[in-house]
Parts: sequence; structure tokens; C-alpha cells
Amino acid sequence: MGRFEIDQKAFDNIFQRLKKAIPKWHEFVEISFLPDEMKEAYQVMIDKKAKQIGVFQPMPKSDSEYGIF
Repeated sequence: MGRFEIDQKAFDNIFQRLKKAIPKWHEFVEISFLPDEMKEAYQVMIDKKAKQIGVFQPMPKSDSEYGIF
């Protein structure tokens, strides 16, 4: 299985939980008090790390990006 000897079911569960958490991480960054340029940097970093471990999900566009607000 690998260096950590985690069974496949547990391994898959961990990755599913990570995959589900990514959109929430993006939300937390968006509502933070960070300057916009730092928010963008964090969003890019989240996506880059998610791609590295194989759980990338494109960040959903906010309502403001769709021109709703």
C-alpha cells in the first residue's frame, strides 16, 4: 500500500474528505480579511496542492464573478 501502511478503504476515505474540503477552503479564503492579491495567491496555492495530490476540483465562481452582484 505504501509507506504508511494504510488500507485502501481508509486511504480512499481520506482523499474523498480532502476533495470535499477544498471548496470550503476556497470559501474561507474569500471571506477572509486578506487583501485581494493575497486571496488570489491562496486560491492558486490551494488548487496547485490539490492537483499535486490528485484531488483537484476547479473553484466554483462566486456570484459576483457572474455579474449577479
